[in-house]
Amino acid sequence: MPVSNAVTQFREDVIKKGGPQIASKYRVLLLGAGGAIDCYPISVVLPGRIFSLYEHDIWGPVRKIPYKRGYTQCNMTFLIYQDWRERKFIERWMNEVVKNIDTTSSSSSSLPNYNNSNSSPVFPSIASGVLAQVSESVETQNSLFRLGSSTNSQTSNIYKDYVNYLSGKGLIEIETLQSNTNSSTTCNIKLYEAYPATLSPTTFAADGTGFASFTVGFQFNDYLLS
Repeated sequence: MPVSNAVTQFREDVIKKGGPQIASKYRVLLLGAGGAIDCYPISVVLPGRIFSLYEHDIWGPVRKIPYKRGYTQCNMTFLIYQDWRERKFIERWMNEVVKNIDTTSSSSSSLPNYNNSNSSPVFPSIASGVLAQVSESVETQNSLFRLGSSTNSQTSNIYKDYVNYLSGKGLIEIETLQSNTNSSTTCNIKLYEAYPATLSPTTFAADGTGFASFTVGFQFNDYLLS
């Protein structure tokens, strides 16, 4: 087949598939414990997939049999706008996943009351031999793991952390858009039981000329690509 025919056929095949997906055509919806937010991160790294393998080695070449699936994290990098909208949303979400409670505060807020001098949280001190340990009682009914118990009753009564996984998990939806018009979705990726697991530091500097940003690593339990 002449070269011109091969190029023509390749072009027709690409057109039939709608053309290549442009990397900058996407949008993101975060549905977390702090509500919902439509956003456009600077970059989105879709998760990869892996299998845990069992090596069956009785005779001949080793046969590797997959028995468990796993995923890498989904990483997103956000610009910090002057309203700090995305950063505040992630902070609220992470505060819901692992909460702080000042048990001496009369406020219904889940955050410690740092303004009340009489109820300032007392953090465990290694020097005094007080170390926070996981409580022996685990409430399996609502998967609430209580932390912060210690040999110091004053410490354990004032400051407690607890994991709030069931209420803290959320949904992340990533849509890739049609390259020409942005009017329709070419692919939809949903991350289930998702939550922000890592939040990178943000650097400000007097001689800085760029824009402030931060990266979030999202953990999840399953995803669907459709």
